[in-house]
Formats: sequence, C-alpha cells, structure tokens
Amino acid sequence: MPTIVVDDEVFAALQERGKAFVDTPNSVLRRVLELDRADGAPRKYTIRIGNPTRAARGEGITQADYEIPLLEVLDKMGGSARREDALKALEQHMSDRLGEVDRAALTSGAIRWEKTASWAVMSMKTSGLLESTDVSGWGTWKITEAGRALLRKSRLKQS
Repeated sequence: MPTIVVDDEVFAALQERGKAFVDTPNSVLRRVLELDRADGAPRKYTIRIGNPTRAARGEGITQADYEIPLLEVLDKMGGSARREDALKALEQHMSDRLGEVDRAALTSGAIRWEKTASWAVMSMKTSGLLESTDVSGWGTWKITEAGRALLRKSRLKQS
C-alpha cells in the first residue's frame, strides 16, 4: 500500500474532521473528497503509483522517435548546430507531435521533451550518428557520416 506524507497542518485538518475511534485517515479523506456514491459503493479511480514525473508507457515521445527529426534539423542547419539552437529548431520541427505530456515540466524543472531529446543525443553519440565539436561534449552537435547515411535511408523509405 502506498504511503502518503502530509504536513502538520493537513494532519490537524484531518483530525478535526475525523470521528475518534471510528474514522481512519482514509475514511476522512473519502468523505471530504466526496468519493463515496449515494448508493454507498465506493467510486473507482485509477491512481498512478510510482514516479509522478515519469510518463506512463505509451505516453510521450520516446528517445528513438527523436533520432530522425534531430538529424533532419541538423542537416537543415548545415550539419551542425549549438545545442540551444538545435533544440529550438527541433521544437518547431516536431510541434505537431509534442503533446501535453512532452511539454510538461519534470520535478527538476526541465521540460520532458528537451530532456528526452538530450538523452537521444547522448545515445546517438554513442552509436556514432552524432559527435560533439567542443570539449564539453554538449555545446555543439554535428552529424557524422553514419548519421547522414541513416538520414538518406530514412528519406528513401519515405519516398
């Protein structure tokens, strides 16, 4: 069973609304939130347990889904671009595919799609599709020959 941590003020409010030796914190919350139906049967809700910032399976765009669009964006930008410029162009390029889940902020403050795209870049560097042209490895992204080959192959499939 999940554990919910509440502050002292919320706990005091639950105590005020509860009936001693009768109510549990859950029964008080059910009453306050009006979760019981008129016929007495509890309503059923789906509650997602786990990391609240993690998208559920099938929600949001996956890392792999960023590969070709990233290559397309960098190709249009002459083969390389600064991270900030590439992400801005990628957002415009994929604007019709970016949903509410993708545009949501994570607990770190980062935007989910930007974080996922950055992980995709890291994976693409590991697989030789991209390389960094600066010492830090994050400032400028450049397409490699392997990246260009994958982009050509993708374009052939589309036509």
